[in-house]
Amino acid sequence: MRRGRETLLTLLEAFVYDPLVDWTAGGEVGFAGAVYGGGGQQADSKKSKRDMERDITRSLFSSRVAEIKVNWFKNRDEMLAVLPQVEEAVEEYLVLQELLCQGEKRQAKLQEESAFLEGAENHPDHDIFTLEQRRDGPPSYVPATAFLQNAGQAHLISQCESLEAEVSTLLQQRRGALRSSLEQLHSYATVALLYPRATLVFHRAHQWKAWLEELLRDMTADHCQHIYRQYELLFAPQPSAASCQFLSSVELTLQHQVADTNERVVHQAERLKAEGTTVAACEEQLQEIEHCITVFLRENGEPGSLSLAAIITSALCTLCRFHSRFHSVRV
Repeated sequence: MRRGRETLLTLLEAFVYDPLVDWTAGGEVGFAGAVYGGGGQQADSKKSKRDMERDITRSLFSSRVAEIKVNWFKNRDEMLAVLPQVEEAVEEYLVLQELLCQGEKRQAKLQEESAFLEGAENHPDHDIFTLEQRRDGPPSYVPATAFLQNAGQAHLISQCESLEAEVSTLLQQRRGALRSSLEQLHSYATVALLYPRATLVFHRAHQWKAWLEELLRDMTADHCQHIYRQYELLFAPQPSAASCQFLSSVELTLQHQVADTNERVVHQAERLKAEGTTVAACEEQLQEIEHCITVFLRENGEPGSLSLAAIITSALCTLCRFHSRFHSVRV
């Protein structure tokens, strides 16, 4: 019956609307009265056929609602599970839309600037070519010079001239300082690229940048205290006196070695200059020496290799003794 409930309900519905059958309450005047023609007077006092149809319709509607209630609840659960994802997707879409709008505005601005530069390239009399002349033109107080002289305020002109000269000097100094700063930053960046990656990561500037980004995301008192504790842990502790003394001694030793090496290099350069030797001649002599050594090793075999090693060892010992003696004299 459950599998064929649609067919059964369709058949029963025909009986509900059958005009020969009266389904009202009352044993003798109900079905029998409708079939055999009796009970016509009592039917008028009963519920009207319209009310009966309404009740039957409500009953059928209730049964249908009960049947689809499971699917409705399932649909509700699925919607509740999907709605947060839809909300996140909509928020992400709004963020991307905002970024897209900003990108379009920036693109429009760049296109406008590009069009301006193209117009300057195509027109030699463009206003941009006279910008420097207009900037370095007469001072702003020149139109008022005649008025000030006629008004008896000529001393204001001299004051304006001195202020104009002072401002120009300050601007030149500022440009020079800015150019020098940029050169220093470029030199520092060139040297910093030679350092290992870990050195750059643990550098103070890199740490400060990371801390500022964290503060932009979370500007609370607790987070500020946390960052200050990190700063004290990384940069506040000072090295001990023994460490400072050791570092100073190492630095002094390195300075002496650098000075010694520079002195030797200068001495050799002066010697080469005095002898009139060029770099090409030195390279030629070096190639000749290498050829002679190769021929000697090929002709003598292992004994020749041992003798060459002995000569190199004796030369290194002589250099070590000379270096030790020279260092003791310097100290």
